[in-house]
Amino acid sequence: MSRFMFAFTWTAMPDASVARSEREQVIKLIADKKMEQMFLANDRSKGWLIMIGESQEQALEQLSILPFYPIMHFEVTLLLDAYP
Repeated sequence: MSRFMFAFTWTAMPDASVARSEREQVIKLIADKKMEQMFLANDRSKGWLIMIGESQEQALEQLSILPFYPIMHFEVTLLLDAYP
């Protein structure tokens, strides 16, 4: 399995009424060992997701369950486990 960092920005402002559902899906991805962590900038203008998958395409497909997915623009970096 590989780890990927998905840096994202918004293509539109997220709807605050959907935030709870977004959080629930993130918790599910973490529980299912498909996501390691999610970080948001303090001003919530951008964020970073650490995903686990066989490929970048698989990791991106796993993110498609997020309600905010349609308004997220991603830049992806394959991560190296430098320190076991």
